[in-house]
Amino acid sequence: MTEQTPEAILGIDVVSHRFKVNEYLKETSRVYREGTPVRKRKPDYIGVNLKGQNLRGQDFRGTLMIAANLKGADARKADFIGADLRDADLSGTDLSGALFLTQSQVNSAKGDKDTKLPERLRRPGHWERQ
Repeated sequence: MTEQTPEAILGIDVVSHRFKVNEYLKETSRVYREGTPVRKRKPDYIGVNLKGQNLRGQDFRGTLMIAANLKGADARKADFIGADLRDADLSGTDLSGALFLTQSQVNSAKGDKDTKLPERLRRPGHWERQ
């Protein structure tokens, strides 16, 4: 799409395109997380204590997790697309294999040397000072 002329790009139905992409992302998430126990989805986890819990394969798409305590949790294979992790405590949390987790989400959270991140993400400098 980006190789089209400016006029053609302006004619793209962005809403329709986003809808199609979202369907692919949801299906990818479902297949990737298949076989993991799923807990009932909540609209938000603001300030919730999830310390040490098994969150493996959970769907946190678009979930507010501001200041949530995920210390020592197992969040492998969890889907974090659009999740708000500002000030969430990820110290000692296993996020290896987390799906759609971004560097900006990690940067906005707290963590430590024991937090396991997917290989594509780097440990924020402010985690070393905590």
